Amino acid sequence: MKDAEKVKQQALQYEDIILKQIGTYIGNERNTKRISGKKITVRDLNHMTGVSIGVISDLENKRCMPRIETLIRICEA
Repeated sequence: MKDAEKVKQQALQYEDIILKQIGTYIGNERNTKRISGKKITVRDLNHMTGVSIGVISDLENKRCMPRIETLIRICEA
């Protein structure tokens, strides 16, 4: 395998690891935080951040890499 191909393969592996960590973290945080005694729903997070329900779901299910702006909005919430 050529060096460029090795680097590309390694980058894809790191991206997969990062994507899994981000999705797991968002899901865990959403499910452990409380508003008025109830855990935060995807809809609640949508209202708090302006990030669409579909994007939140995709992130939690590790289907897409978030934009940095999206991560910032979720982290601030």
